[in-house]
Amino acid sequence: MIYMIKLTVCVLTSGVTMDFSKQRKETITMATLTIILLVSTAFALGDCTIRPETPCERARDAMINSPPGAFIPTCDYQGQYTPEQCSGSTGSCWCVTCNGQKIKGTETPPGSANTICATLICS
Repeated sequence: MIYMIKLTVCVLTSGVTMDFSKQRKETITMATLTIILLVSTAFALGDCTIRPETPCERARDAMINSPPGAFIPTCDYQGQYTPEQCSGSTGSCWCVTCNGQKIKGTETPPGSANTICATLICS
């Protein structure tokens, strides 16, 4: 059984002018419509793959409903800890390892110049 959907498509047959007296109607089958939908969805999603949550994302998501003032870690677009972590409530910042562990001696008090944290490569 073939299902047919009538879809009116305005096809301009002459130049750039929009002369609607020269329109024609085309019938598109359900299969063609499905293919168009799948292809457009693939382009819209791009190269999006689903990956498991990283430790940083799990730690961040666990703190979503935490009380005000609780530290919420920041993750980069790949889900890794950003080299510099800051507390929103105290204003102090510090550097962390790729596993999110604070690096001793890097904490800066609020209002002072931040330490430049290096991006650490973890394997």
